[in-house]
Amino acid sequence: MATSDSEICEGLLNIDLWDRLDLHVGSYVKSSLNLRYISSKTSPIGRALRQAIVDLLDNITNKFDGYTENDATVVGAENRLYHSRQYTLNIQEDNGEFSELYGNDDRINIEVSSLAPTIFYQLREDIGISNENFRQSFSEYNLKDFTNPGKSGSLMYKTFDDLFILKTLREYEARLLIQILTGYHLQFRQRSTIFNRYVGLYSMRLQTSLSSITIYVAIMVNAFTPSLKLNEIFDLKGSKIKRKITGYLSTEKFYKLKDMDFMDLYPDGILIPTNIYHKLKIIVAKDAQALRKLNITDFSLILGIRHLDMSESQMLGRQHLTGITALFHATSSLVADQIESPSVDASPSEVPGDIISFNL
Repeated sequence: MATSDSEICEGLLNIDLWDRLDLHVGSYVKSSLNLRYISSKTSPIGRALRQAIVDLLDNITNKFDGYTENDATVVGAENRLYHSRQYTLNIQEDNGEFSELYGNDDRINIEVSSLAPTIFYQLREDIGISNENFRQSFSEYNLKDFTNPGKSGSLMYKTFDDLFILKTLREYEARLLIQILTGYHLQFRQRSTIFNRYVGLYSMRLQTSLSSITIYVAIMVNAFTPSLKLNEIFDLKGSKIKRKITGYLSTEKFYKLKDMDFMDLYPDGILIPTNIYHKLKIIVAKDAQALRKLNITDFSLILGIRHLDMSESQMLGRQHLTGITALFHATSSLVADQIESPSVDASPSEVPGDIISFNL
């Protein structure tokens, strides 16, 4: 568990020293090594982070209730502000695989900082998330680890109620978010957008026996909670290169689908009401334009689909199979049909036809 008897301190990040021409190579190398270490102790670190989020949120809430100025209060520097607190992390189980890199640490000193806390506090309120409800998602139960479906290798957590996702960021990604935070916040206040809802950013500096490690964790709103009962989730980038799942479609792959899978499963697109189509088209165009101005080109449109009139077997039956895979699938389907429908007089089930185009 994590314990702390230190006071919460405040300060300002010196973002003027950040190199805008940095190619981020060092960030990739450091992130890989740091994540190897963090992943060996992900559960206790997750508990420390959860506790720090609650402590630091209580601190900023008290400041809003009884505002007082101090040395860290500089008008126009809200994106540089940070609140931090020291914790002692007790590790009961060591992982020998990483002992050569970082030593066997039973106790780790960790400093957790809430970055730009006042901006994120107001941003949450502006998008309809009360800070009281935000606190409740972290205050009662530990975070849940879950597998990152992407290639970044980032560690990911969920809150117990599945409302928020926590994801580690590379250093340059955290820097970029801080630099654009004021304008990012403004987007939500001025227009409709389907940008990912970032509602918190934290840094964690761990002092081990051999080195100091810093990782960054962003908190995002979970757009696809279990209550939506989605059947498919697509990660769409607008590319055909390596944008298809490997092997044939199976139940566990329904939530990891890509561009080419969408084209295979919905060759004629999907049908949505005309008024929603036109509004969504405008929103996506403006979002893409804003990202281009920031020179951000690696982004995705995450699409979730729920089928109200299609069974799991019918969803699996839509895929286009070839070769031995097609023969095996056809044989398995034939056997299943004979088991389920032994009578030759049984009426065939009706399978919904394809639905029409959705083009942005």
